[in-house]
Amino acid sequence: MDNLLISTSDALKFLSTNVVHPTYFPYLWAPTLHAARISLVYQTLARKAGLGTYSKFPWGPYIAGYLVSCWAGGIITNFLLGMPPPMAYSFQPYINYLAVHLGLTAFFSVFPFLLIPKIFDTLLFPMDALLRSLSVTGTLGLLDNPNVPPAFKAMNNPFGHILLGALASASGGISMSTFSLTLPSWQFSTPPILTAGLWSSADVWGGALAAVIFGAATQSPAFTIPSTNPAVLGPAYFPLNLVPQTILELLFRPSAVAAKGASQAHILALSPQVAPHVGKAMAAVALAVVFGSRALYTHWLSSPVAQKAPVTQGKKAGSKTIRSQ
Repeated sequence: MDNLLISTSDALKFLSTNVVHPTYFPYLWAPTLHAARISLVYQTLARKAGLGTYSKFPWGPYIAGYLVSCWAGGIITNFLLGMPPPMAYSFQPYINYLAVHLGLTAFFSVFPFLLIPKIFDTLLFPMDALLRSLSVTGTLGLLDNPNVPPAFKAMNNPFGHILLGALASASGGISMSTFSLTLPSWQFSTPPILTAGLWSSADVWGGALAAVIFGAATQSPAFTIPSTNPAVLGPAYFPLNLVPQTILELLFRPSAVAAKGASQAHILALSPQVAPHVGKAMAAVALAVVFGSRALYTHWLSSPVAQKAPVTQGKKAGSKTIRSQ
């Protein structure tokens, strides 16, 4: 397990610190691969509707729908934290994402037979997990940004972490299907997450799970309680103050706070506390298990008749699964 976490941590570091090419394409690997992954999903769903990019699908909605699918998660979570998203003050994200999308559009227009979602979903689920982990943990990292207005830091609690993790992970895919962004005429419909099954909603609960794992592993204050004694917690920690102490002691690990000389308890915490990069790796491994299981079930274990079109997501192609940030 240690070797797996080390390898995963190294991969996350590479994606978030190295550019594709310092001269010809000076953009980080993480957003570039994210742009490519969502382009595959977007083109797949557009083709399922019988639309050709150059004929029945006007360039305006084709480009705008793709960008919304890519950035919905980032825009929503940044606004929830009172921060402007990067695409609101820089041209660079537009260059990065559009260059990749247009390049892949041209490529699959020449070689359409290579756009096989079943294969992409199966082979690329580790990359999906890495990119989603960076999205979720990066969003949670904004809570420590000094530029976040104090009022918005109220989201630094368990519910806030879970909500931000789910939104960062799945907003793009939910937006894609709710507003029919892969069609020339956009229209509002019931958000598919409201009717999705277990695997169709994996991007939502998977993102929330990644947020909890990261927060617990790094002993985030959001997942900390002052004591495992329900009498000490009081109504401020409802409903934990109603849980028997023996149960709380199973879920929370006590630790000493050197600065205050007091004791605290961290949910499902590891001992000792892990570094943030290890916490990110743990979240990525958990997401890899989720996405790998979904690909296996959706494409290889389910009969074609039983495969109900899932929710679309900016990530996993093929089956309309909820994807992306």
